[in-house]
Amino acid sequence: MANMPVRPRLLQDGLEMMSSAVVSRAAEIDTFSERHFTIADLAKMWALSYEAVRRLFDREPGVFRMKSRGRIGRREYATVRIPESVARRVRQRQVNP
Repeated sequence: MANMPVRPRLLQDGLEMMSSAVVSRAAEIDTFSERHFTIADLAKMWALSYEAVRRLFDREPGVFRMKSRGRIGRREYATVRIPESVARRVRQRQVNP
């Protein structure tokens, strides 16, 4: 440890904040064993339209999207699955803005 250069406090704080963000993202990524919902499932549970739920999760981190290859001249489709922890996070954010 004596060979390590002394970093300015500001840089150390920045690195600590960055490392905690990386850890929290890693915790979000590990959703394999959770229950996963479709957009239709959540729309029914929350009494919202399909489109409203789709917009809520459009750019939400942690949502699983599998796009199908569209043929030339046809649109692409995507299969979307939303882990329970992500659904809870979004719902909490909507209830307590």
